Amino acid sequence: MLRTLKAQGGCHNWPASSPGSASMDEPASRAPAAASRDGRIALGRHVLDLRAEVLLDAESGAPVALRPQVWAVLRHLARNAGHLVTKEDLLDTAWPGMVVSESSVAQAVFEARVALGDADHRVVRTVPRRGYLLVAGPGPLAVASPAAAATGSDDPPFALSVAVLPFDDPFGEPAGRQLARGLAQELIAALARNVGLRVVSHHSSFQFAGGATPLAQIGERLRCRYLVDGTVRRDCDTLQISMELIDSHSGEIVWSQRYSAGSADALAQRDSMVELIAGTVLSRVIHTRDRQSLARPPRSMDAYTLTLRSIALRREASVQSFREARGLLEQALAIDPDYGPAWSALGFLNALDIALAMTGEWDLQRIGEAAAQAERAISLGFEEAIAQVALSFVRRVERRFEESLRAGELAVRAGPNDVNAWHILALAQYCVGRAAEALCSAERAIALNPIPSGWTLANWAGPLWAVRRHEDAIRVASEALVKLPTLWTCIIPRMYALAESGRVAEARADAGRLLARPQRSTTATLADTVADEAVELRARIISAARAAGIPD
Repeated sequence: MLRTLKAQGGCHNWPASSPGSASMDEPASRAPAAASRDGRIALGRHVLDLRAEVLLDAESGAPVALRPQVWAVLRHLARNAGHLVTKEDLLDTAWPGMVVSESSVAQAVFEARVALGDADHRVVRTVPRRGYLLVAGPGPLAVASPAAAATGSDDPPFALSVAVLPFDDPFGEPAGRQLARGLAQELIAALARNVGLRVVSHHSSFQFAGGATPLAQIGERLRCRYLVDGTVRRDCDTLQISMELIDSHSGEIVWSQRYSAGSADALAQRDSMVELIAGTVLSRVIHTRDRQSLARPPRSMDAYTLTLRSIALRREASVQSFREARGLLEQALAIDPDYGPAWSALGFLNALDIALAMTGEWDLQRIGEAAAQAERAISLGFEEAIAQVALSFVRRVERRFEESLRAGELAVRAGPNDVNAWHILALAQYCVGRAAEALCSAERAIALNPIPSGWTLANWAGPLWAVRRHEDAIRVASEALVKLPTLWTCIIPRMYALAESGRVAEARADAGRLLARPQRSTTATLADTVADEAVELRARIISAARAAGIPD
């Protein structure tokens, strides 16, 4: 149960205590030594307010949405900050009188870590075989990853690689150079949180300060194709950042951007700015890789490049592109039957084909095959975010919505700056009726991809409708259809929004387009795209679909 603060962004939610539960409703007055006089505890980039019973984003002040059990677990850990809390104690606190397994605690702790951005478990620490310990303290989390230490090793199959060069002050001032190098190191740490991206350590990339070494040589020595270079300048009351993403093979500048922040707000905005830059860099690297893979002569391809080309074709969302993508993946697996990325891409493609009825060659009778393909990728040790993205979508088509949500959360954990991970999490949250959280995830994807694709917009439209932002849903769905006319599922949230806005004639026009498809929609088939437990959302879907003229 969530109490929702109505706001334009749709992301301002805080946990409500479970009625009738003494443990979950225990008084907030008992504050630990780590709490300030007003009952607040600093947890990295967040603040836990024990008196107001809310977790806040320290930068924006916005409440963070948590399930009641997750809130109960986090609150109990906070009240015992610095001390071991056993799993049994957490079970008694968050699930009083209920029979649940320890995996429920693990899931709640996982969700708490996701909410806190605690990827390295620095705030909520695991004490093996015993329980958990919360470490409270001021200041932002310093996020790092073992991936950041990778330097000269060969890229693993399917991995992207990037090196951040030492940023500089354009006027060469020592203080400005220190600021620039510090921001470059923070960007490295943010990028390194993504499992599917090999990030060269600054100990290696910063050796190329001064710009005397040719780009191709830098890429060759670091075994890294993409380079990020930039300048940082404090100009009176403004911090100016200019960046370029460079293909070291061709010397092409594939992306450039300028960012600015008021000097007074620079420190407060620094973390969010670094996260935005990291996500944008990752998105542009993926976009460039896809474009290059489509231009590659087919006869020279191996399993890796065949898989890349298939993913780029899948995003075109047409009958021909789906068929060609499937053929390429079958070729890739003929070359290497144990190539996890190809199995993952094939499972995702086939599940999409079923959901979209794109080619007519795959239907619900074959969803088990798609599931086996996605599962095969993970069993082969493919642990990148896209593997969980594929599994989440397959589970959604199977109507195993809680498993879809769990895979979506794992995708975000593996790739916190991966647009596709936030896409799939938004879809999974929407399907279980967690509309406000779905909107937050969809808007996170938008923030990471400033020039959104049709797919990105499509995943935004549904949550916008679900939180009753009808005009925005209509606009976004319409933009998605302009960018990707074959993605007919965008019609559905637009039809709902038009119907609920009283624009029945337009809603009926959209319904006519749906009913003209070979697989005709009914109110039941549309309602079944979300979980049975999402009662309110299902009722709205049926009501809006009927108003638009969709038959029962």
